Amino acid sequence: MITGSRQLMDHIKNLVGTDSAKAQAAMRLYAMERFLDRLAHSPWKRTSPRPTSGSRARRSPPLTTPSTRSRPRRSSVARASRGNAGARGRLRRGERPGAPAVSRGGRVPRSFSPSARLVGVTRREEPSGAHMEFEQLRQLDAIARTGTISAAASALHTSQPSVSRSMRALERELGCELFERTRNHAELNEAGRLALRHARAILAEERRMRDAFSEITRTGRTILISSVAPAPVWRLTERVTECLPGTILTSELVDDEREVERRLFDRSADLAVTRRPMGLPNVSCTPLMVENLFVYAPADDELAGRTSVSFAELDGRTFLMNSEVGFWGDIVRGAMPNARFIEQRDATVLSQMIRSSDLLGFVTDVAEWRNGDERRVRIPIQDADAHATFYVVALLDAPRAVLDIVEELRR
Repeated sequence: MITGSRQLMDHIKNLVGTDSAKAQAAMRLYAMERFLDRLAHSPWKRTSPRPTSGSRARRSPPLTTPSTRSRPRRSSVARASRGNAGARGRLRRGERPGAPAVSRGGRVPRSFSPSARLVGVTRREEPSGAHMEFEQLRQLDAIARTGTISAAASALHTSQPSVSRSMRALERELGCELFERTRNHAELNEAGRLALRHARAILAEERRMRDAFSEITRTGRTILISSVAPAPVWRLTERVTECLPGTILTSELVDDEREVERRLFDRSADLAVTRRPMGLPNVSCTPLMVENLFVYAPADDELAGRTSVSFAELDGRTFLMNSEVGFWGDIVRGAMPNARFIEQRDATVLSQMIRSSDLLGFVTDVAEWRNGDERRVRIPIQDADAHATFYVVALLDAPRAVLDIVEELRR
């Protein structure tokens, strides 16, 4: 049996390589046991739960006793006893005085109720602790934060009746009421506030345990990079492979920089590569590289002898271009509205078209053609938009493996 957090962590470390589902089950079981152990010594726990409005509590039927004011009705048990016995006070063979009469079919009449013998005795229901869930603790915390059950249900994206039923189930498990209920309002009472303190402690411990579990498995985790251009991903992959071997990287190319930032903040991506730095307090940002754009012109083109050109001088020409160049495509289209662009997705096909035609192309000092062509020259573009600085951004509460990459880039 797990009796401490350190023993639990050792147990999870042993299970993580073989069965992560058992590791998570052990984590949940330990948290529930701690929660019930804290509440078991609460002074607000009553011997038996008070029936609440709307609940179907069983009540023992009252035992009718003779009174001088009124004569009790003769029960069907008595009538059956007299009819079956054949005479007053006569019992059948084997029949005990005070026992219910049995019909000829061997059945006890419906009017007989065994609970009528237990006068003043109520059934005690002990908390089983078998059905409590983390979701109930989150609902209790949400009610305390929002002020009402309906507001808590809206915050948790569920229905108000579902939260109400869940809270009544929690009260049955704990053996005491947690709310002062009125017609349209439910407020935590003193026992509820005590349960809230323990619930928040358990939820905080659950988060710490999940973080510890993530830390154990971080070495085999795949890190997703969302980038505005392909070249920074190549450079980043080279650095990570060299300095942090064993880290697995995947990437996605997104043209819209705002969409890249959105994916970082909603945790769809672990790292973001942007063209502008972020100074927010909840992120870690560091420069990665600078990429410069060139015109890739034939050696016999009129521009071949130039030391630099501008977008204005290139406007109106026809260009071969990779359709997956990220933000560079938007820049050249916006800077040269009269130019014509022939786009090709396949890099191999595009390379063959560049070698066999006299059309202009684009290249950067990071993304070179795999096989350089001696019949072509690179001409720098002097406009400010042709020079891009890229930044790598991560959230401060990201997994340790992600933050290690940012720290490595700063060195």
